[in-house]
Amino acid sequence: MKILIANPFGIGDVLFTTPVIANIRRQFPKSKIAYIANKRVAPLLNKDPRLYKVFIYEKDELKGLWQQSKCLCVKEIRQLLADIKSEEFDCVLDFSLAGEFAFLFWLAGIKKRIGYDYKKRAKFLNKKIPLKGFVGKHVIEHHLRLLKFLNITPKEKNMEIFLSEQEKKKAIDYLKSRDISMQDKIVAVIPGGGASWGGESHRKHYSIKQFAAVCDRLIEETNARIIILGDSKEKPLLGELTKGMKQKPSLITSSLSLREFAAVLSCCKLILCNDGGPLHIGVALGISTVSIFGPVDSKVYGPYPPMKKHTAMSIDIECRPCYKNFKVPQCKNKRCLEELNPNEVFNICKKQLNS
Repeated sequence: MKILIANPFGIGDVLFTTPVIANIRRQFPKSKIAYIANKRVAPLLNKDPRLYKVFIYEKDELKGLWQQSKCLCVKEIRQLLADIKSEEFDCVLDFSLAGEFAFLFWLAGIKKRIGYDYKKRAKFLNKKIPLKGFVGKHVIEHHLRLLKFLNITPKEKNMEIFLSEQEKKKAIDYLKSRDISMQDKIVAVIPGGGASWGGESHRKHYSIKQFAAVCDRLIEETNARIIILGDSKEKPLLGELTKGMKQKPSLITSSLSLREFAAVLSCCKLILCNDGGPLHIGVALGISTVSIFGPVDSKVYGPYPPMKKHTAMSIDIECRPCYKNFKVPQCKNKRCLEELNPNEVFNICKKQLNS
């Protein structure tokens, strides 16, 4: 059996589908599985031994190409269609929520097209589950429901990332070059949180002042080695955090590739971060995490499966969670984040470090 999985979204969204891959491989050990992902996230899948191929679908590039030349854009899409069609897939699991993907898979001749019926966009899917939004249970549990169309009873629930020994060694050497030892209490602090909300991502961010207070206490009271990480677009945010700290962090960088970033996280004792892709990378790697959740429901989008080594922190106020049915909140304030006491965050981090 040849199976295609499609998810053009961000890091966390793709990692939420890795238990689906695991269950398919468990049920059909000789199956051939391929994946469609965007260019930014695809590197996380490239070393997955269960996948034989990763296709790239980059919506923003196609939009730019359409503005430049409609003929070139159509040619690019036709090439992707031809590549998919040539594989002769038996089945596709479509997590895109987009009608154009289902149409593409229909054109490619894939007989069994499984996915969600979201906003009546599933005309070209022939096996589907109605969906208004991910509520009531974790996204992964929603995704695993789709496996019923393959007669699979889900048993695997862990997210996974596969790093080579060479990548891990390179990360260890990188930290050593900054005088950071694997015997140290390395705490990765990530004040950003990925690009899933675009220009509205700040709505999920704990304040820099509060992050700085937690970092200073971790250094002073636990002898933690703080490394501040983010992507290239978050460089100003990392600088702001560094300036706000009384103590000096051991490392600040926004220049790592996605796989280098994951490899460095694998060396850490603890990750302190906002809700977002980096959190789910840490969970997939088995690293302890303390995450800050404001507008988003951690029971739906938080660490999974629940474990003592992962603490999603939030405060109980009447208006949260306000992110529902994929609608980004437009709060005039961020009470759900501003009222979370940094002393409480520190105490949880300290507990995780000592466990």
